[in-house]
Amino acid sequence: MKTLLYAALAVSCAGATAQTYRCPPRYPPNGTPATVLSNAAMYLGEMHGNGALHGDIEEVKDGTDTHYSLPDDVPKWLVCQYGGERIAGTAISGPRVIGGRDWWIPLDPRIEVCDLKLRETAVDRGLSVWEAIAICKRKALPSPAMLD
Repeated sequence: MKTLLYAALAVSCAGATAQTYRCPPRYPPNGTPATVLSNAAMYLGEMHGNGALHGDIEEVKDGTDTHYSLPDDVPKWLVCQYGGERIAGTAISGPRVIGGRDWWIPLDPRIEVCDLKLRETAVDRGLSVWEAIAICKRKALPSPAMLD
């Protein structure tokens, strides 16, 4: 009985682990000029759609932390933005990039919340170099005991 209880606890805890997504530091496709990361944001819906999310933005040293709550049953994306002109945003809209390129990274559909950490890591030839990391948590999987 104890073994079954421990197994159920291990499975339920494993289902609630965090997942980390990172934007590549440069525009990823081969055959294009290298372009550094300018910004990142969360999107919902179809790839290349207009589903930009507004999260709770907190200004921190060298960047922002944005907390997103995500709905069920809709595709979720981390969109990494490269090049273009970076426009400083407000506490509501956050920063954005005009005229850049986007790289769409699909997220686990079970994710419920994500914290996107965007940091300026260096300045290279007068241009800011950014890093974007999304730490996301998904719904816990039902334990075997709950399925009976």
